[in-house]
Amino acid sequence: MSEKGMEKLIRTLMRFGMSREDAEKYAQRYFQALNEAQRVSKDKLEEIKRFALKTLPHSEDFRVKYDKYDVIIVQVPAVPQVKRTSSGNYKIGLLWPGAKGSIGGPWISAFFSSKEEADKVASRPGDFFLLIGKVRTREYMGGPTYSINVAGLIELGEEEVPEEVFGEEGFAEE
Repeated sequence: MSEKGMEKLIRTLMRFGMSREDAEKYAQRYFQALNEAQRVSKDKLEEIKRFALKTLPHSEDFRVKYDKYDVIIVQVPAVPQVKRTSSGNYKIGLLWPGAKGSIGGPWISAFFSSKEEADKVASRPGDFFLLIGKVRTREYMGGPTYSINVAGLIELGEEEVPEEVFGEEGFAEE
């Protein structure tokens, strides 16, 4: 959830007499529960994985659509950092070749509702994952930046990563 959405809910709750502290706690719990409710089921993740691994090598922007979701393949950088956002999510910068035109290079900010998932990704430098969610593009300092709210996460083994997507050595950091 965006910072604006979080602040809007807090202000609404305060108008109805809730203290700022209580409103912030409630808003964090609310959005955490909402994020969890929007998670993709394990069965659906397997379907998405099969579909994505067949179709990603033919995608020009390293992204495929599956139902209402964007599915992207990312690589964990050498020194990943997990940061907690004010809305209670966990943010990690990941390498995504679909973000090549980005002002900051081939990076996408991935937002996880679960610290465990974020830590799992961060503990695997150089590894590949499929992220399922909605890719968002924003203009920042004259160029695009990319983010995704992760609704599903699929760990990929080395043999599953399509060479056509990342090459033999993975996606080099620029």
